[in-house]
Amino acid sequence: MVDAYPLDMSHYHRVFNTTRIPGQGRDELFTNEKGRHVLVMRNGNMYVFDVVDRDGNLLKPTEIQAHLNYILTDLTPAPAFPIGILTSENRDMWAERRDKLVNCGNTDNLRLVDSAVCCLCLDDASMKKGDDMLHSLLLANGCNWWLDKSFSLHVSKSGEAGICMEHSWGDGMTMTDILGKIYKDSTEQPQVHPGSVAVAVDSASAVHQLQFNLDSVLKNGIKKANDNFDLHVSQLSIDFMIFGKGGKETMKKNNLSPDSMAQLAFQMGFLRMRGQTVPTSESCSMARFKHGRLEIIPSATTYTKQCSNAFVYQRDQHSVQQLKAMLCQCSSCAEKRSGIVYTRDQLMALRPPSFVVEDKPQIPKELRRKRQGTKAGVKQRMKRRRFKPCVPAVITGNVRSLANKMDELEALTRTQREYREASIMCFTETWLHGLILDSNVTIAGFTTVRADRDTTAAADLQTKHPGAFILITGDFNHASLKSTLRTFHQYVQCSTRDRKTLDLLCANVTNAYTSTALPPLGKSDHNLVLLSPSYTPVVQQQSVTVRTVRKWSDGAMDCLQDALETTNWSALCEPHGEDLDGLTDCVSDYIKFCTENSVPTKKVRCYPNNNPWVTSDLKALLNKKKRAFTAGDPAELRSVQKQLKSSLKESKDAYRKKLEETGEEPDQGCLDCPNIPLNNNGSPSHLPEPLTPLPTSSPSPLLTPYMDSNIPLPPTGLSFTSGQVRRELERLNQRKAARPDGISPRVLKSCSRQLCGTLQHLFNQSLHLQKIPVLWKTSCLVPVPKKTHPVAPSDYRPIALTSHIMKVMERLVLSHLRPLVSPFQDPLQFAYQPKVGVDDAVIYLLQRAYASLDRLNTTVRVMFFDFSSAFNTIQPRLLRAKLEKMQMDAPLVSWIEDYLTGRPQFVRLRSCVSDPLMSNTGASQGTVLSPFLFTTYTADFQCHSETCHLQKYSDDTVIVGCVENGQEDEYRDHVESFVRWSRENLLQLNVTKMKEMVVDFSKSKSPPSPVCISGKDVEIVSFYRFLGVQLDNKLEWSTNTDAVYKKATSRLYFLRRLRSFSVCSRMLHMFYQSVMASTIFFAAVCWDAGIKAKDANRLNKLIKKEGSVVGFKLANLDEVVKDRMVLKLRTIMENPSHPLHNTVDKLRSSFSNRVLQPRCSKERYRKSFLPSAIRLYNSSKPSQ
Repeated sequence: MVDAYPLDMSHYHRVFNTTRIPGQGRDELFTNEKGRHVLVMRNGNMYVFDVVDRDGNLLKPTEIQAHLNYILTDLTPAPAFPIGILTSENRDMWAERRDKLVNCGNTDNLRLVDSAVCCLCLDDASMKKGDDMLHSLLLANGCNWWLDKSFSLHVSKSGEAGICMEHSWGDGMTMTDILGKIYKDSTEQPQVHPGSVAVAVDSASAVHQLQFNLDSVLKNGIKKANDNFDLHVSQLSIDFMIFGKGGKETMKKNNLSPDSMAQLAFQMGFLRMRGQTVPTSESCSMARFKHGRLEIIPSATTYTKQCSNAFVYQRDQHSVQQLKAMLCQCSSCAEKRSGIVYTRDQLMALRPPSFVVEDKPQIPKELRRKRQGTKAGVKQRMKRRRFKPCVPAVITGNVRSLANKMDELEALTRTQREYREASIMCFTETWLHGLILDSNVTIAGFTTVRADRDTTAAADLQTKHPGAFILITGDFNHASLKSTLRTFHQYVQCSTRDRKTLDLLCANVTNAYTSTALPPLGKSDHNLVLLSPSYTPVVQQQSVTVRTVRKWSDGAMDCLQDALETTNWSALCEPHGEDLDGLTDCVSDYIKFCTENSVPTKKVRCYPNNNPWVTSDLKALLNKKKRAFTAGDPAELRSVQKQLKSSLKESKDAYRKKLEETGEEPDQGCLDCPNIPLNNNGSPSHLPEPLTPLPTSSPSPLLTPYMDSNIPLPPTGLSFTSGQVRRELERLNQRKAARPDGISPRVLKSCSRQLCGTLQHLFNQSLHLQKIPVLWKTSCLVPVPKKTHPVAPSDYRPIALTSHIMKVMERLVLSHLRPLVSPFQDPLQFAYQPKVGVDDAVIYLLQRAYASLDRLNTTVRVMFFDFSSAFNTIQPRLLRAKLEKMQMDAPLVSWIEDYLTGRPQFVRLRSCVSDPLMSNTGASQGTVLSPFLFTTYTADFQCHSETCHLQKYSDDTVIVGCVENGQEDEYRDHVESFVRWSRENLLQLNVTKMKEMVVDFSKSKSPPSPVCISGKDVEIVSFYRFLGVQLDNKLEWSTNTDAVYKKATSRLYFLRRLRSFSVCSRMLHMFYQSVMASTIFFAAVCWDAGIKAKDANRLNKLIKKEGSVVGFKLANLDEVVKDRMVLKLRTIMENPSHPLHNTVDKLRSSFSNRVLQPRCSKERYRKSFLPSAIRLYNSSKPSQ
């Protein structure tokens, strides 16, 4: 604060570790705050070494002195082609040369240069005061500097020093202040001096010299840059003057403005050189302005012109008093700024739109173009006609293949009013088949209906719905409808093919339509026909919506960080005491207040059916095609159609390249996130270890002034550090939307350093009071459809959206709860466990089944249970009792109980929001703790015997019973026990969705008797889809293969469409791996060994087709699955908690590292996972 004015500090973070990166047409500022090294240049050679250790502390001055001595004594000669000279080139040329450097393998070296703290230039020559010093600091020889750095410190051999600043990141006043502090500190408190002895350090390993790879193009570019630099230096003259008297203080004593006098001096110099005065650009470098800078372009006033003429041409005609009076008038006029003054941004906004960078030009009101008037009364006339009966507007025609014309149809729907406002578009001769999905021929805003021809359809419709409005349309070549449809009227009166009317539309209403011919779709030889209602109906059209979004930029985030950094959190938190809800509301409102005042907003217009590749040129061609068709010029129509086809391809190619370039750029927000290995299912192969504090320096007094003094240790014995909170904040996905508390995760992640202390205080306060703020428990329920076309509320899955801050706390609590509860968890619970997934659940079920069926007179019965809203039926009272049995701390149990009770919930469906209700039962789906709490809630029912076991995957529960000689008592007892346990724990079983599968290979088998639950028999099925894998009662995989083949074939269409758009092979392979390979190889380790040869050949042929589309050979089914089976077996052997670990461990050989084969009397068991994986494992690992 200065004179009650807040100072802007938004550019101060770019003082260090900042580089101006050249680009074509526009440069970018790059700042890497994690850089710890400094760039040193000497004789054109470039060196880097760290000046900050890993803990953020500066190295000792004597160590830095030792590293500099090592550089000064380095005998490496000056390079023949120093790349530093390239920074003095034209920016576009330098951008090309930099791209060439990257292509030659210099990316790492450039990254070190860009992220350096600053640049230190050591000149072997001595500087003499005067002109020589100016030349040395401003020009030097051009080879021993890097002009793109935020600032460079030049030091000569004789000790003279100066700073050269790159001005785009901030004001010169900032560097002037820093230079003054450097000079004062180095002269008054020197850390080293010429007589200082450097410490003995290994500078050879600490100092790294950068070596660049240069080709002939770069060498010629460096040579040309050197010549250009010498040419510019030879044409530039520099002079300076030292004023012994005068200056700013003298001007102020005489009531003259120093700024106005400087501008007046420029005017006088320009008048002497060019004979005229002009507007000048005045840069006000003051921190009182936003971003620390304000540039205005004031016009030359009459006082300026008179004063300049008097001093330049009429000096002898005026006295000293008169000249002084003129100076006072100029100064006074400049201070008042009378008249209209345009800023630089306003004048730049008048340039053509292609040169405007801002989203909204700041054009002055008096210079704006007046909008012309529009026709009035259209809406009123439409309102007067809105209650008339209406018939749908129809577009019909023969298209001769529809799939390859969808691009043009989408563009027409986007740009042409006739297509956009049509109610029905009916096309014949579409050439569609079963492999083309409905989604591939669907237009946004329309519902696709496909049907084959039926000769009795019209008669049946008339019989069932005699009063309905019926349309019949199609290509009726050589057919007459008068005798067949006597009550229908034909409305197509224009020609549809050449001069013939072949495409007709008949309706059972008179005077309904008027027909208009439209251009054909693509190269079809039939025209399209628009059937417009005889009167103008009110068309329900999706209007253009206007959304208000925030403009997240580096400057806005810096401003927000400064606001939160300078906040006295003690003043906000201490008045609330133990009022946790009031404290949470206060902190949340303050964060939102700072966000609203720091991050600007803008309005975005969202158009319906707005395809991103439809450009203005494409719209013009569509209109040109329409005009050519209306004029009846077939030659022009063919020419325009050819141009349209080419333009469609070019527009899509341009959009494709844009997406590819976007995909190649790394996501800066994910660079600091840890990599969690995934298993074959895509689930984490292991979970992170419990959180540990980050190595940080001492906390800021503004962030944690009250953490240790005011809050006692929570009775749970659990407390969080600011480092743990900060690490979880940095892991948030900033692309997610704000939740009910209104705080965006982008704010939490970007301002993690500023907010971690306050949130730590809130989290520990919550644990201490055993209470969760109501704001954090408030959930917005969004219904997600379970089916493609939901018809009932049960067809939706309620997903709860809760506060991101609460999710951070849940993750911290979960890392503490998991090791406490793990000894009591069900060992056959395969969900949310480290290194265990869907594959393991299916493998374990099949292993028990195959091993049992390998014995004589054995039948396997599998009961698949289904819960109704399992997560929503958790009872907090029962869960509390179970947690207390697990010897969990009572205060932590109370905190969990409060987490499950008193949760305000409301439902949001599009723009409709329901009234909130209070929920005291269940754990909302979408929260972090809900899966863990559900598995803990169901952990007390465990069943694992030699002939019967119960296994779980979240709420998917299965009981597998091995029945020998018809003895089913144990199996039925376990089923009854589980049903009784579910009833006692208030878990509702949906008997209608429960299924049972019986696997029996005996020759004389009798029909199994069904199991009765709650008075209903459970249906016995021949196949069942368990965790995405199709199981059948013969343990064959034909049904599963058919499902995989069908799904992969339908996705092959999209791969071919991408190939038709000339997408590169790398992107195609990425699409294959993420969309198609995930489908084909899903749980393949479970079924590949037992699959039939014909089914394997089908899948391999499909993979071969996909490889031909991608452009190179892909690994077939056997190659992929063999590696995965061996990897899965090794995972089982290395994981003692895996249910199959003991089974495999007993088979290990005591003499070698091989694994013995289990005894298999049946071929089906021999082809199952475990024996097959053991064979592959032994063949890949030689015996000792």
